[in-house]
Amino acid sequence: RALAEKKEGNEHFKEGKVEAALKCYQRALNAVSCDLSKAGSEMRLSCHLNAALCLLKLEKPKGALQECNLALRIDGRATKALFRRSKAYVGLGEYNKAKEDVDRLLELEPQDEEGKELSSFISNVLKGYMNFNDTIQLLSHGDLVMASQNLENISSTASRIGAFKVAAHAESYRGIAMQMQNKLEEAATCHRRHAKLAEGLGDKSEKMRALSNLGSVYQMLGKSKEAVECYEQQVEAVDEETSKMDVCSLHGNLGISYRALGEYEKSLESLTISLQIAIALGEKESEAKGYSHVASTHFESGDLHHALIAFRKSFELFKELGDLVACAQEKERIANVLHRQGEMEKAIAEFGEAREILRGCKCEDVQQEIDRLDGMIGICQAALGQTEEALPVLTKMAERREEEGGEEHASERVLGIALQSMEATQSALRCHSRQLQECVRTEDVRGQAEAHADIGLLLSSMGHSLPAARCFLQALECAWKSRDIVQEC
Repeated sequence: RALAEKKEGNEHFKEGKVEAALKCYQRALNAVSCDLSKAGSEMRLSCHLNAALCLLKLEKPKGALQECNLALRIDGRATKALFRRSKAYVGLGEYNKAKEDVDRLLELEPQDEEGKELSSFISNVLKGYMNFNDTIQLLSHGDLVMASQNLENISSTASRIGAFKVAAHAESYRGIAMQMQNKLEEAATCHRRHAKLAEGLGDKSEKMRALSNLGSVYQMLGKSKEAVECYEQQVEAVDEETSKMDVCSLHGNLGISYRALGEYEKSLESLTISLQIAIALGEKESEAKGYSHVASTHFESGDLHHALIAFRKSFELFKELGDLVACAQEKERIANVLHRQGEMEKAIAEFGEAREILRGCKCEDVQQEIDRLDGMIGICQAALGQTEEALPVLTKMAERREEEGGEEHASERVLGIALQSMEATQSALRCHSRQLQECVRTEDVRGQAEAHADIGLLLSSMGHSLPAARCFLQALECAWKSRDIVQEC
């Protein structure tokens, strides 16, 4: 039976089915585990060596090391076992032990070419030729392209020789370099590779770091489901050795990802855990951010009362910390809640306070933010019927957006409706047109339905009945696709 399993394993290996081959060799070992004859020992030696080779191919040096140790117990002069154990040690980053094995191999087989190449690689590593100091300097100086190329070369060389720990670190740094270049898909590929290598190394903390980086990239890509999967794997791996601050950040990221998926209960559960840890540790900045994230989840779920309480708490904490930019952001969020509640005068006051805070900041693009807040004040004034105050501000805002190209269709819609209420029809029409263009670009079918309906209403008010009817028909067609706002359209 053992011989048949071994032969089947060899066939699988030749076909590139490494995992299937490994299972065959393991079954063969089970079949001869009690066979103390010379033939049984030879079969066990051969299967341990083959299993080690499979595990190295699968980038699992820890398992390969165990198989080589078992093989060397049977035959301490087995050169294949020495070579593969040396590669396993290289994979685990234990270079001195790797050097001992490869030196012993070359004593037994001085002309072994693979052994010579491995010995040369290990010597270079021990001399410091494979460290990341130069690459880290390139990253810190902003030479991201050269750093990425260096890291790719290191990873490729390390993977070829089986230096999986070196390859893991190279992929980690390379992923960060790709993020800095905004090449997010490439960054995700690097971090996935890093996670896989860390798992093969049996390095739990390294795997958690890889998953954390991967989750962040998925968040930036808008792939919230994949981000949640990464963070959930990390939560499962948390133990007594995991720092409380890491657990705090982990639950915070998980809560943000759940919110992006619209799973508000799970979001609040994770964010509350994060917030409680921050409070217990006395980490004021994390506490402030925690309250802000909790408030954002309440806001998106429609719980405006609790959103307002949490935003006010985060504002007070950021005020204690002296973070003016964060204070202005929280004031604006408070104003948005009040605007949603229809409390326009209070919203105007909060937007005004946010504007005054920003005027005291010495940061770039502050005037652009102040102009945007002026626009929000104008929208609230329009809702209150304060046409004379609102019209100049909103017209200026609409003109600026037309020049810059508005990208946020929701705010374009609000601006368009506000201008329409003041009979600034041409400006309103341009806003709704930009709203429609952005929704088409992002394939937001519901947004397209709203934009077509808004344009239809505007054209109808201008007496253009036939074009308005066409817009309403297009709105209905989009609404039917989204199965969402059919009745309204």
